[in-house]
Amino acid sequence: GHTSGVFSVAFSPNDSLIVSGSLDKTIRVWDAHTGSQIGSPIEGHTNVVWSVAFSPDGRWIVSGSGSEDKTIRIWDAHTGSQIGSPFEGHTGQVLSVAFSSDGRWIVSGSVDRTIRVWDAHTGSQIGSPFEGHTSVYDGVDNQRGLVGLNADGWIIGPEGRLLLWVPSYYHAFLYSPRNALVIPRGGPELDLSAMVHGDKWQDCYVGK
Repeated sequence: GHTSGVFSVAFSPNDSLIVSGSLDKTIRVWDAHTGSQIGSPIEGHTNVVWSVAFSPDGRWIVSGSGSEDKTIRIWDAHTGSQIGSPFEGHTGQVLSVAFSSDGRWIVSGSVDRTIRVWDAHTGSQIGSPFEGHTSVYDGVDNQRGLVGLNADGWIIGPEGRLLLWVPSYYHAFLYSPRNALVIPRGGPELDLSAMVHGDKWQDCYVGK
């Protein structure tokens, strides 16, 4: 199977297949009933595959990638062949992709803080990027005291406090607080269980 962490999974419209995207830069299709991998890994992205989704008719798979790649690609779900050229335009990692209900359009969300709509058949961007988001939280509700990563590489804590800066080459190893388990484990690990910040910074001192 995958040789590194899996970041995204999705069912086919008829629930017979599952598609997955991974840190190992591959996309894989699985039989939802037997768990067997179908065909060879789908390769083409040059960096982590953050997001995958099936088209409404189940014929295509769309994927979004990160770091130096920053592209959206469409694949034939049955052969694994890439359909057309990569969709290019985002200036940051593509974290989320989805098809419209009629399969004509693809929408994408990125670390560059924009949402973009694309023609699924031509790869052309439709109109201007949707702008308005001021940060990237990977869906984490920061108001509940959880943490998230913003576009500049800062881990943001409650009330928008800057807690820790993470170099870009480690971003692919970060996981949301919503993750209960990571299989397999890999990459650098930092234990922040005893971390203090803000008004409680002095609590980090332990007297002799």
